[in-house]
Amino acid sequence: MTTPRLTIAPWLARAVLEAALIVFAVVLGFVVNEWRGEVQAQERARESLARIADEMQANVDELEPARDYHRTVAASLRETVAQMDRGELSVQGVLIETMMASIPRGVSPPGLSDIAWEYAASRGELDVVAYEDISLIAQVYSVQEVGVETTWRTIAETFFRSADSLRERDIRADLLFMAMAFSELASQEDYLVQVSGEAILVARAAIAQ
Repeated sequence: MTTPRLTIAPWLARAVLEAALIVFAVVLGFVVNEWRGEVQAQERARESLARIADEMQANVDELEPARDYHRTVAASLRETVAQMDRGELSVQGVLIETMMASIPRGVSPPGLSDIAWEYAASRGELDVVAYEDISLIAQVYSVQEVGVETTWRTIAETFFRSADSLRERDIRADLLFMAMAFSELASQEDYLVQVSGEAILVARAAIAQ
């Protein structure tokens, strides 16, 4: 007794082959599209990092002269307090008038920008960048906002928009506080310069990858 052989109709074999080719083409299309999307995301990230690195460098260029000026202001204010302690100057005076000799350029805050950082972050263009790299760059802008910008704004609002700054009174404590505030501002600017330098190197290295 012979066993019947299973035969496949030529049209069925051709249909199976065509279906397999269609599935392969669809899968390949998905893979290619995903690869293309990743390439485009990496390119957008590199462009964003380049803008951010340029922005941080421009901020450093603003910070360095401002830091040196604020150090000079702090030293001058401390010397004024020392003269009061030695009896060479009266502790009675008008705060703004007394401070003018120490701050010929006013508070002179550095003009810091965060436009490139905020733009890239809002569009999700940094999602493909390594976490440790983004963490360092984010630290730069955090110190910039809650450190430097907050401190100089506090100095301006507390002392130059207050009615007490315009009347004669005992100003020794205020001068000492101002000296400390300008010294803290200079320290924050110095730290921001350092961490910005590190972040710029990290950003440039990520761009080159």
